[in-house]
Amino acid sequence: MSAVGHVFADHFPPLVQALRELEFSGITSAGIARVLATWFSDVVLPKVTACVEDLDIDLFTRALFAGVGPLIVFQAFDEENFEARDKDGHIRCIQYVNEDLTLPAHAVWEQLSIHCNLHRTVRKSG
Repeated sequence: MSAVGHVFADHFPPLVQALRELEFSGITSAGIARVLATWFSDVVLPKVTACVEDLDIDLFTRALFAGVGPLIVFQAFDEENFEARDKDGHIRCIQYVNEDLTLPAHAVWEQLSIHCNLHRTVRKSG
């Protein structure tokens, strides 16, 4: 852990424990992964919103959904905005902002199925 990390951990643990929402904007997927691993590795935040332009979907999904339980809600509002909720009420909002590209829902769904075992949460019909 960096010196800054030690200062934060030593002086502000109530802040991390009381934090209910964390929002990222204008940061890379790698930056989000680094912040979550450095500052929040031992907590699962109730709500995280991430707005990214350069999406490394594998790295991003692993970081954003670490510690999240089985998903009970997945909403694709359009090709750029998604929301997932787990059975314990943790919320993960994803906003992909890129003027040239959109993020297909199936790509998000595929990564969530890998990292969150979605195949175990979806009931078979019939």
